[in-house]
Amino acid sequence: MGRLSCHRLVVELAAPLLEQAMPIGGGALPDVVLGWRDSCGRIRRVRADYPNGWRLDLRVNTRGEITSHHGSIRLRGKVRGRA
Repeated sequence: MGRLSCHRLVVELAAPLLEQAMPIGGGALPDVVLGWRDSCGRIRRVRADYPNGWRLDLRVNTRGEITSHHGSIRLRGKVRGRA
């Protein structure tokens, strides 16, 4: 596949594809969508960060079809208790 170059994608244009792959945003648009293009200019990877803490990663083949995806979430907590 070679070296991929990272680009910021237009959120509104990427949102339908992301929602189709995995609806984790709760209806909200992602804050940031990054795409990695191959040497021919085709999108091969996409990463979207949502305001609710979720992150969606997609892998795309040369025909533009999603081949895999996964979601992850960042959680922060505070432990309280007696010492």
